[in-house]
Amino acid sequence: MDLKEFFDTILISLNMGKMVSEPEKVTGGLTHKIYKINTDKGNYIIKLLNPNIMSRATAMNNYNQSDFIEEKLKQSHIPAIYSYAGIKRTIFLCI
Repeated sequence: MDLKEFFDTILISLNMGKMVSEPEKVTGGLTHKIYKINTDKGNYIIKLLNPNIMSRATAMNNYNQSDFIEEKLKQSHIPAIYSYAGIKRTIFLCI
């Protein structure tokens, strides 16, 4: 499966629409690959987690802590860009 097919699979499974342009790699990430995806339902960022990082024993705990902090920020009405609601991080570990 190539990268475009992978993104199509994610977008379909999460009802996020169909891509209207090619995925655009976002620069600046040091450990993971990040892509901007434009669909007919909105614009999204999809992060492809680095398997070498995610295989560390502490990786999922770090993400769980990040989710906890994100939830506290939301509850405090602090403006930020938050994760897609209801998504399980493990979907991004399948490649």
